[in-house]
Amino acid sequence: MRIEQTAGQTDQYLDPSSRNLKRKESVRALLLARDREEITAWARRERNPFRPVTSLLFDSDEQIRWRAIEALGWIAEQEYAKDPERVRRFIRRILWLMNDESGGICWNGPEVIGEVVRNVPPLVSEYGQLLPSFFAEEPFEAGSRWAVARVAQADKAIFLSSGDALLTSLDHPDSDIRGYSLLALNALDYPISQEYKDKLKGDSSVLSIYDFHSGRLLRKQIAELV
Repeated sequence: MRIEQTAGQTDQYLDPSSRNLKRKESVRALLLARDREEITAWARRERNPFRPVTSLLFDSDEQIRWRAIEALGWIAEQEYAKDPERVRRFIRRILWLMNDESGGICWNGPEVIGEVVRNVPPLVSEYGQLLPSFFAEEPFEAGSRWAVARVAQADKAIFLSSGDALLTSLDHPDSDIRGYSLLALNALDYPISQEYKDKLKGDSSVLSIYDFHSGRLLRKQIAELV
């Protein structure tokens, strides 16, 4: 699916807010189509491809938000090959947006950082190791655990010291925190006692999991993940 650049003869007559909206709609269409080749081709033409995709982290559609996270990982991989520091600046920007002082909390910040370093392995030791520091920080408790699960698929070593904290989280009252902690422990091949396994096998709480193969959100009971 080909989405034309928004900067054209018609756009010159639009005010800046209208141009930004049109651009955002074009990027959203790319995410709906979920064609990696088209998304990265679009990113190559953009001066700052991170910005419009990041704006879609706040979309009302949860699936679009996850596809934005996924696309930021693709774009980061491409941008890192050209300018590694540009990707580092982007991650630092996300960390800033996760700070109350920024005035606009990026709720999906840990997931973005996790997906970026998952696609750019040289940055795992530099930024991936920050993810467990958000385990106890609202509203990032669940997202940071998901990010650890995602990055651990590529590099387990940096998170092994977080295994006990994840294990304790299996008792957490929040089902998302329990579920993503279990995903992280599974990714780390961290031993889980039979007592915990038996308890979780009776946990019918439903978890949203983005499937990177189909690009769709799956709903799974925690019991299915044991």
